[in-house]
Amino acid sequence: MKSAKKSPPTPPARRRSTPDLAAPDPESSFVEVIALIQHARQRAFQTVNTVLVELYWRIGEYISRKLETG
Repeated sequence: MKSAKKSPPTPPARRRSTPDLAAPDPESSFVEVIALIQHARQRAFQTVNTVLVELYWRIGEYISRKLETG
């Protein structure tokens, strides 16, 4: 007669925790951080654009001088 193998005991079912309605939404707690990042990006874009306009102006000035002197 063969002995039946015992299966390992089933672990107790885990209780799902219900979300705490008073807890803040994780995304809403970073709204200020996101705003800071967006503001910094906007300033970086403006700075880059200013530097590029200055570069193009100087290149145009250089070309104008070269054309004048021949």
